[in-house]
Amino acid sequence: PKPQTPNPNPLSFYLIIMNCGFFEKIKSLFTYLFSLLPSISEIRSNIYDLIFSKFLTVASYKVLYEQFLADKLQSFKSILDIGIATGIPIRSINHHLKDKEITGIDIDEHYIDKARANLKQEPNIEVMHLNFYDIETFKRKFDVLLFGSSFMLMPDQKKALEVSKRVLNKNGKVYFLLTLYKSSNNHSIIKRIKPILKKYTSVDFGRLIYEDEMEQIITSNGLRIVKKERVFQGVNPLFYIFRFFCIECEFVN
Repeated sequence: PKPQTPNPNPLSFYLIIMNCGFFEKIKSLFTYLFSLLPSISEIRSNIYDLIFSKFLTVASYKVLYEQFLADKLQSFKSILDIGIATGIPIRSINHHLKDKEITGIDIDEHYIDKARANLKQEPNIEVMHLNFYDIETFKRKFDVLLFGSSFMLMPDQKKALEVSKRVLNKNGKVYFLLTLYKSSNNHSIIKRIKPILKKYTSVDFGRLIYEDEMEQIITSNGLRIVKKERVFQGVNPLFYIFRFFCIECEFVN
């Protein structure tokens, strides 16, 4: 267990700075103030849970289960959730997947800490701090690979799909949950919204990807699209702003 950091005592802090030089007082003051604030990583994971998990990602995972996985439960045993974040999205559908072996990975260590806490009552889910490009060191293969909003953050998408092919079992499926836009439209507002959201929430949504571009990425890397559905949830405005899709793919050879 992590050691507990004692809460700062304002009185003792005041006595300390009164015995310091001027610059030491200023330095101590800022140190004290920043000790009261959560880390940037903690802020990011809390914002992700409060807004994006609840109103966007969880809904997309439910569509994934209901429209893509529910009728295939007998055809797969293992799932790799790539970019598990805080674990809440996969937890929202795990009551349907209790007999499946689920591995969730993320490169953000603070997300991993939150995911382990959120999934401690889910014994079939293993959480690992791991870069997807290094997944082969895990020496396991999977029936389902799930890029839950993580594919658009991949710095080398071609390499990501090459790795996917090597760690996917025969007849396995690859699922992408991501926002896609029509190349014929001007999405200047979305282009502006994404960096603003990153600036003020510290959550990275990746670059803008167009539908025809994504189809080209898929087909040029040995995959074919089996099914593609746009995700909606009642009047939830996020799904009208971001055009969220779930895409099921398989490797052709």
